[in-house]
Amino acid sequence: MTSPALSRRFVLGYAVLWLAGAGFLWWPWLLVRLVLRARADHRPPLLLTGVAGFLGLSLLLALVQGPPAGRVLGAVLNLLVWVCLVLLVAARPSRRQLAEAAAGLVGLALVQAALTLLALLVYPRAQDLVLPLGRLLPGSVLADPSITAFAVTHLAFPDYFAMPVIRSGGILGNPTWGGALAALGILLLLVDPFGRRRPGVRGWALTGAGVVVLLPSLVLSYSRNTVLALLVALVAAGAVLLRRRLGAPGFAALVSLSVAGGVAVLAVLPVPALIASLNGTRAGSAETRGEIYAITLDRVLASPTPLLGSGVKERVPGLVASLGSHSSYLGLLYRGGAVALLLFLAALVVAGWVAWRRAEAAALALVVFTAVWSVAEDVDVGHFVPLALVLALGLLRSDDPEPPDDAEPPDDVAVPVGTASGVRVG
Repeated sequence: MTSPALSRRFVLGYAVLWLAGAGFLWWPWLLVRLVLRARADHRPPLLLTGVAGFLGLSLLLALVQGPPAGRVLGAVLNLLVWVCLVLLVAARPSRRQLAEAAAGLVGLALVQAALTLLALLVYPRAQDLVLPLGRLLPGSVLADPSITAFAVTHLAFPDYFAMPVIRSGGILGNPTWGGALAALGILLLLVDPFGRRRPGVRGWALTGAGVVVLLPSLVLSYSRNTVLALLVALVAAGAVLLRRRLGAPGFAALVSLSVAGGVAVLAVLPVPALIASLNGTRAGSAETRGEIYAITLDRVLASPTPLLGSGVKERVPGLVASLGSHSSYLGLLYRGGAVALLLFLAALVVAGWVAWRRAEAAALALVVFTAVWSVAEDVDVGHFVPLALVLALGLLRSDDPEPPDDAEPPDDVAVPVGTASGVRVG
């Protein structure tokens, strides 16, 4: 693409939309840019296209039953993100273009961090400020929580867990989404997928400074799932680097020792008590999510069309969110059916396997971050986690990978794996 839809300026442009109170328009705007730049020679990734296709088919079937307009709008916006994912990967952006998009994400995370720190300094004066669009929209529109989430600032606000705390949603719609942007910024700084870090001590000093600046946004999100996703992603990247350094035999020995040591530690630790203690400050969150998961699974098992799903997320009185919420996997199963879920899982597994075989540490870290974060959060128009998968797939289809010294030539996996995942690795 000579003029990429996902440029650094466009990613940073989200900050302007947020300032206007219209951050929810970023993904629709991206879709328009992608459609205008689409070409006949763009080949869509098969697995992700299948996910979007089944979500669309399920939505069309649901429309026959006349669901509430708000539920239809939510399903359309969710489908929009999947269509954007397909078009972004199909456009086959170059590494330079991907590097620009990654730089935009890091820059946006730093902008969010600066605004969050400023809000903390003047707290509580910046609390619940209504942004311009929120002053113009009628009350009936602002009654929709998904709109209000962007029309009112959440840079610093009070909350209560085991004690009163100050949380931050950053420049996203809620704290988990804001924390995810900070985590992606940290991940991209540390794994440096496009070699933009300056060499030597100075380069690592700048990286460390960036991470320190981003950490408050992550911590103030109080999102355990986001922190876990970041840590597991960094471990995955570290495993690839260790395999390259130690070679296959040495790495296998290290893994064996690590597993044995982990089992020994778990055997002596009071694991249930530790889990209860960790969940103590957020017990309400675990309980409400558990209720949603349980009822959603019951509905899926009782559904006459489990392969296609419901098409829209139903609201049930007494639940804090719709059925199929707070999990991308459960949401796909509920709305798109078992086939949509299996296709997405296959895309993640294939991308992760190719990244491991090709020793693409950054690509594996981005895939793992997406996979873990999706356990307890939705794919939605309000955050940037889907772009992590776009960057990973873009890295894997690059023509100049850096294979490990001990890796086999990638030709044996290039055709069946790369073609199936929508990324060309050979």
